[in-house]
Amino acid sequence: MKKSMETFSKIFTGLFIFFVLTIGSVQAEAIIIDHTCTDLSQIPSNYIGLVTNSAKMLYAHTSHGSQITVGMQRVEDSDSFYSVAIHANYLPDESGAVCILDPGFFNPQDYFTYGPGRFSTYPSINFSMYSWCNHQNTNSEADTQAYLDGMEALEAAYSHVTFIYMTGNAQADGSAGYNRYLRNNQIRDYCQAHGKILFDFADIDSWYNGQQHTYNYQGHDIPLEHPQFNGSQAGHTTYESCELKASAAWWMMALLMTGGDPPPDPPEDLHFEDEEIKPPFPHEKS
Repeated sequence: MKKSMETFSKIFTGLFIFFVLTIGSVQAEAIIIDHTCTDLSQIPSNYIGLVTNSAKMLYAHTSHGSQITVGMQRVEDSDSFYSVAIHANYLPDESGAVCILDPGFFNPQDYFTYGPGRFSTYPSINFSMYSWCNHQNTNSEADTQAYLDGMEALEAAYSHVTFIYMTGNAQADGSAGYNRYLRNNQIRDYCQAHGKILFDFADIDSWYNGQQHTYNYQGHDIPLEHPQFNGSQAGHTTYESCELKASAAWWMMALLMTGGDPPPDPPEDLHFEDEEIKPPFPHEKS
């Protein structure tokens, strides 16, 4: 049954606003990108077009963080619509592609000292994030707070850049995994309390096919990388895990680039059935 464009617009706008208010785990204005944000096919094509025309990122990371960039390159290899341009020495300037300055392996403090120069050299950068290695396995509460303070300082100095906070990977078990869990929760709690944007790397690690993998440590159930992702194809994991994290990165950029506004109206000749009307980003907690 054909719907009027006015009806479609009302339905779409309402569902989009509902999604923005309920994405992942939201309190105040925090946005959490987690395992529920990994279905690339659910992002409307006009959102992807906006991202590829506008997104410029400084992405500092260790070897684990390369999972995202490897995944983005693999996604592009499968479908060139999801175009990405990545370089270690400069910010690419490629039309129709997400442009990423990826300078290599960094520790948090290196990122905080390296970033300012790049933000000045490339004022078009509008996104930036840092991805951990195994730091959270041994970091203290003070270490993690220093990371949070460093991110706050960058936000204050470069208000035109959207900074994304990240949790550390969920590969360690035992006491190291428990410490990682505590320190990741410290980051999650901070992001919730202060309305930050969080890419929950560890959460994506631990979920597969609607099931979260955990282990028990002194009576606590601790999320752990799902066995489906145990591998060494790239960035200490499987290509599948890389692609899921890349899909989550596309979700993140699509949400942030649109700012909660609905995309342009679809073509006038669009046909769809009532039962096919869905939110642009279906979001159901598993």
